[in-house]
Amino acid sequence: MLSLMGSSVWAFSLERYVEGVHYEKVAGAERKPDTVMEFFSFGCPHCNHLEPLVEKWLKTKPEAVQFTRVPAAWNPRFKVLAKL
Repeated sequence: MLSLMGSSVWAFSLERYVEGVHYEKVAGAERKPDTVMEFFSFGCPHCNHLEPLVEKWLKTKPEAVQFTRVPAAWNPRFKVLAKL
């Protein structure tokens, strides 16, 4: 009995889906460039420690990749720093 159940699962896993029969291909969204976003704080020692590595990577990053820095402000004191 178990072998019959196992073979039926195997049969379903071998089914091949055919475009136009089992599914329709739809147009995808417009391809946008890849973007790397760095969320950081001017008051964060860890962010400061990472900065030389980010600068090194920026010199070698692919042309198609965009890079954006986003200041993080998770409390009122950091909002002042984020405005710099």
